[in-house]
Amino acid sequence: MLILALSADAAEALAAWAMFLPYFGQMVVIAAWIYGLSISGIIAFWLYFKGIKLGSFAIGNIIEFIPIINSLPGRTGGIIATIIKSNLLAVSLSNPSHEAIKKPALAQN
Repeated sequence: MLILALSADAAEALAAWAMFLPYFGQMVVIAAWIYGLSISGIIAFWLYFKGIKLGSFAIGNIIEFIPIINSLPGRTGGIIATIIKSNLLAVSLSNPSHEAIKKPALAQN
């Protein structure tokens, strides 16, 4: 899924550069927008059925709707943040060693 997100972000970065070309640039922008929207749908579908919350991924996608800022890899950053967050949550739930470390009590003589 990371490769799909990277490809969509690369297409939008290319579209940001091609935006200033007459005719061809506008077609590239529209094609990149459609491609990015479909890739976001595929990734959201995948995350939903894996049972992962879409919070960070949704924030990364909201960044993609801002015209010039969408050339930044917001979708890729969102998917990386979502995967890291879900893996940290899975580790902390199954391993109670992440609890606060308590000071050892002094021995009473």
